[in-house]
Amino acid sequence: MEQSIYQTNDPYLQVTSYRLPLPGLTQGVTLLQISDLHLMVADETSTEAQKQHVEKQKQAWEPVRIDFARLYGDSFDPPHLLPTEEGLAHYVELIRSLRPDAVLFSGDMLEEFSRENLRFFASALEQIDVPWMWVRGNHEQGHDDELAPYMQGGKPAQTVTVGNFKLIGLDNSRKRVTAEQTAAARKEAKEPGCVPVLAMHIPALTAYNREETSCFNPYFLLGTGEVDGDTAAFLAQIQREDDPFHFAAILCGHVHGKHVSSYRPGRLQICTSSAMVGACSLFHFVPALER
Repeated sequence: MEQSIYQTNDPYLQVTSYRLPLPGLTQGVTLLQISDLHLMVADETSTEAQKQHVEKQKQAWEPVRIDFARLYGDSFDPPHLLPTEEGLAHYVELIRSLRPDAVLFSGDMLEEFSRENLRFFASALEQIDVPWMWVRGNHEQGHDDELAPYMQGGKPAQTVTVGNFKLIGLDNSRKRVTAEQTAAARKEAKEPGCVPVLAMHIPALTAYNREETSCFNPYFLLGTGEVDGDTAAFLAQIQREDDPFHFAAILCGHVHGKHVSSYRPGRLQICTSSAMVGACSLFHFVPALER
């Protein structure tokens, strides 16, 4: 895998570019990943109490997003510290100018569920004319009926397909993966000829990346604390040499920074930086034999 900085003319954006060869891929695929924007807005329908709540949330996040940026080496100069609702417009413009094959929103695009937050984000989604996927983050739990239309009806495994590349999304926002989700992901990944890449919010802790992920508080990893049987089974399967999913890579958010580990030998798990400082990842997946 090759990693570099993708230069834009927008001082807000910090785009990390990855070039990742995938065995079996028949054509190049570009994927833009945006994660952890923690959008928080009030509008004309908000009460005064709601407006005050939003302002308190924004103030609370200011030092936190700077701390995350400092930890991962991302910039937190003034251009990168726009309010989240302003930052979202920059991402929409980036998508419209880049026109990637697909966009992944890997969770916590909303700080919490509110109809104001959802309406604001939904209005941005309406401006995106390329395929996209939104996997749920831990800040987006609950309100299934209202979120489901933006998450492919709430089905156990979301998919976006480009040629024989298949992005498979799982909701692990509660630090668990159900047997139904595992079965659905396996079914999608076993489609003949497809090259599957997994998307989920919380990165996986495995026997192979335990040392690489030891920098994280257990809160940030799937597989720490009390792990139910279904989740343990999912984690065991992705580590098997005869991995029944054959995920070419796992893409996550949640940790608010760039981080790469191997969830099993030869298979990468890549986390993207927080969108709260204008950061995102641009993946160029290429056939493994391409030079």
